Amino acid sequence: MAGDAKKGLWCRLGEVREVFHSVKERLVDRINEGFYRYTLFVYDFPCWFIWVPVLMALLMGVGILNRTEEYAPMKLYALPDSQAMKDQARLTELFGTMPRVTYLLVEGIDGQNLLQPHILRALNHLDRQVANLTVTVDGETYGYEDPRYESVCVKDGTGRCEHESVVQLYPPKNESKTYYGRNYEVDFNMSLYYPYHFQTRLDSNWSRNDSSIIRWPVPLLAANVTLEPEGCSVATETTIGGCKVKAAEALLFRWLLRREGSDDFWDPVLLAWEQAWLDLMWEQMPVFEEIGVRLVRNARRSIDDELEESTRLGLLDYARIAIGGIIILSYCAIVNFSTTPHRSKSLPALFGCFAALWAVMFSAGLYHSLGFVHVPTIAATPFLVMGIGVDDMFVILNSYALAVKVTDPRERVAVAIKDCGMTITITTLTNLIAIGVGASSDLLSIRNFCIITFLALLMGYFYALTFFLASVCLDAKREAAGKGPYLETWCNTCRKRRRSSAPTPAQKLAQPPPPPAAEEHHDPEQPQPDSTTEPEQEQEHHSVSISASHPSTPSRTSPTPAPLDTFELAALQLKAQELTIRQRKASTTSTTSSSRQHGCSNGGFFGVHLGYDDGWDEAQDGPMADVVEPVGTVGRKVRWAFRRLWGRWVTIPAVKVVTLLLFAGYIAVSVWGVTRMTTGLDLLWLTPEDSYFRVFWSRYFTSFTSYGEDVVVVFPNRQEWWKKDVREEYMAYEDRLRSSSYASDQVFSGMYEFYNRTKAAHDGDMDPQAFNDTLSDFLNMPVTKILKSDFKFDDEGLRAYRLRFFASPDVSGAKLMTRSREDCHIAAEGPGGLECFPYGEYFPYYEQDLSIVQSTLLNMGYALIAVLLVSMFLMRDWQCWVLALVMLVTIDVGLFGFLDFWDLKLNGMSMVCIVMGVGFSVDYTTHMCHTFSHCVGPTRNHRVAETLILMGNPVLQGMLSTFLAMLVLLTMGSFISDVFFRMMTLVLWIGFGHGIIMLPVVLSLIGPEKDTHTHTAPEPTKTISMCASDNNNREGEQMWGS
Repeated sequence: MAGDAKKGLWCRLGEVREVFHSVKERLVDRINEGFYRYTLFVYDFPCWFIWVPVLMALLMGVGILNRTEEYAPMKLYALPDSQAMKDQARLTELFGTMPRVTYLLVEGIDGQNLLQPHILRALNHLDRQVANLTVTVDGETYGYEDPRYESVCVKDGTGRCEHESVVQLYPPKNESKTYYGRNYEVDFNMSLYYPYHFQTRLDSNWSRNDSSIIRWPVPLLAANVTLEPEGCSVATETTIGGCKVKAAEALLFRWLLRREGSDDFWDPVLLAWEQAWLDLMWEQMPVFEEIGVRLVRNARRSIDDELEESTRLGLLDYARIAIGGIIILSYCAIVNFSTTPHRSKSLPALFGCFAALWAVMFSAGLYHSLGFVHVPTIAATPFLVMGIGVDDMFVILNSYALAVKVTDPRERVAVAIKDCGMTITITTLTNLIAIGVGASSDLLSIRNFCIITFLALLMGYFYALTFFLASVCLDAKREAAGKGPYLETWCNTCRKRRRSSAPTPAQKLAQPPPPPAAEEHHDPEQPQPDSTTEPEQEQEHHSVSISASHPSTPSRTSPTPAPLDTFELAALQLKAQELTIRQRKASTTSTTSSSRQHGCSNGGFFGVHLGYDDGWDEAQDGPMADVVEPVGTVGRKVRWAFRRLWGRWVTIPAVKVVTLLLFAGYIAVSVWGVTRMTTGLDLLWLTPEDSYFRVFWSRYFTSFTSYGEDVVVVFPNRQEWWKKDVREEYMAYEDRLRSSSYASDQVFSGMYEFYNRTKAAHDGDMDPQAFNDTLSDFLNMPVTKILKSDFKFDDEGLRAYRLRFFASPDVSGAKLMTRSREDCHIAAEGPGGLECFPYGEYFPYYEQDLSIVQSTLLNMGYALIAVLLVSMFLMRDWQCWVLALVMLVTIDVGLFGFLDFWDLKLNGMSMVCIVMGVGFSVDYTTHMCHTFSHCVGPTRNHRVAETLILMGNPVLQGMLSTFLAMLVLLTMGSFISDVFFRMMTLVLWIGFGHGIIMLPVVLSLIGPEKDTHTHTAPEPTKTISMCASDNNNREGEQMWGS
């Protein structure tokens, strides 16, 4: 009973499979028939399908005038809803916006000592110029430290602007109670202690009445220092009798900016002041070079300015794009040029390129009309769309060329689109799905890029089947008209609809036999017609039959055969080629030996296996002139190369073994590369290579090798700081922080100093009011007053608190953020319940590093599933879409693995390229698998060779044209274009290798069996028999004869 139930289940599943297969067959047939009828309609009204799409593009292109641009890195490359952005909002609520830091790196040229009095006086003068620097915005004047104007500086606990420089470590030359501004002399002959130097700081009124004592960390302000006395140890923090700084080769100045009352990080007043500061430093650079000092500037707006500079298109960039476009247009025109003028397809090829450009214009206008902003990554869209559009153009022209045996031009174009329409539809759908998945990204730069690229690819498909197809129809009419002035003949074909171009039976009878075509030049690898064959006999041979009767006895009563379709033509060209090879070899070697070595199925491990049958009778081989492509047919030589070379080699067992071994090596190298893959996006990469922003950070990390970025740790909630368990939890957190690998030795913590220096804090729980009073007294002490700005008080006491530390430069940004968060999590889980969060200026960018691998795999999985569904419904055989899916997975493994080999990291931009790689790579695999399932040869090997004949040329030309389009990106000089070029180069070459090299080998081994109902050729009266095939290659006996 269980066996019967199981058998019944399998039967029902089989019935479901048959129903699904039947529905799919009807769907595919109807789609193909729809392409056929649609093409006939376009052929009858071609001019409408040219001018209407052009007018649509021009009208929609007006929307480009609404273009708005976005270059702020935080908006482009930071996840808007990430934890870091939430922490930033909480920090702003408690302590105001993050300060905008302006840096000046001072270097001694040729190692000059910067602590010489004359250099320090010049730097002090520059420092006072900055303090008095003012800007006017909307009629209001703002300054940095000028008391006459509203200040743009961040105030520390002393009420003074938070400004760090070496010149502040030197005391006034004359002791005075009040100095009446900053115009006092400074004693630069004093020595600086190392690593900490104590110095009195005047109050905000430039007097000593409310002055404070600052403990300056000298290593943050001076680098490449020489200490005295020799052998002095800096292990201790003592400043009396300790180490002194004798010389320093690099100094760092920092100005912290924030406009009080404004929560706008990009406040226009701050931007204006920073620009004025940048201009001042630029003016002072040659002045300081005269005394052997180099100034290297960097403001917070620098990254925004440099990013905009590197991505905004200028005249030179437009010239490069134009030159790149000319190169692509020239390539397409040359590849489709023919020395036989009436068969040349250069003009339709140019229409194919312009179809992609019209698609870009239409989509750009629509995109900006919908209110989307322009982002830097969109610069790569035209090149991507051009590459894919040109790929479809090559497929259509290749299909048209292979339909050469269809004499009626109207029917020929319709047959060509019917044969290739499905495959370009599948590839377009998969491209759209892959790009659509990327449009779900939270990164604005990626999301908007995918949106406009999606629109452009969709319109590219539309323009390929309207604007470009109409040009093919016009060119088909021109070609049918014969010789004549090219442009005149082409233009004269744009006429009203004709019902049918096929001659009537009466016209056929009235026509004289066609004269020999003097211009036809037969393929040297195809058999030539016998000299005794009459012209009438040549027309009567059906193309599937290599010889139906002896040349001397033509059968004049045979019915006129139907024209060959592209699949039958490729199969017979391949068979005719093998006949020619054997006929030539027979003149020098025995038939058996020749058969065994050239084209035989039993050719051994190093022989070609095409799967023809046993037996060889040359006496019965007739003419094969009707399967030879006419001379001048576009792509004929490339198809001959695939037919004669790789199409035969791929059937050799030895070649298959070598290919599989190379593929195994590719997988091994890719997996090894995956283990070396790193993630991250450094903002430095987004700027030009000669950017002063990049120069600054490069020089900074060369001199200040011990300190990374500035990080704050915020304790946002009211805590019972007076309790012992909270105090112990906090001190434990401080110990973890100071001993961690992600923090340097520079930690500035007011609470840590309070607990260490206040005796009452060590006596167990304190009274809350006593704690607040003691803390307030502590923060009013001259030596700790500067830390007062880190404490947030309200009527109920201490509301929030923050500390600050400099990160270690050796730890990555993502690890810095992760580990500092982990320490806060430990503190929150401890007995004190001490909640905190770390935040740094670049933390929002690090967020994508934490989730980029998961996001990439998830998006790639969605794209693969969508490709699978499309292939299931539109591909004929299940083995084909399974193999296509497997190839896509191995391609993506290679993309992941080769990132490290090409000095790339996994980030938002490389992620979208990998997801796009699913769409691009499926072009190669889908073209090959879809064509293989429709080929008519007797064996898998034979059908693989046919597939390469049919699709090798468009796949090769499409890859090369897309690569040419990508080469233009190299000239753009930006990191974004460089990433797209590198990633798309990997996609193109790895995808091409899979589609042309690896996939044919796999199809020849485990491809689907031939469907005898797909293409059943007319039964020949006698089929030539070749070498015997092995037992696994006898699928085609019904068609090819025994």
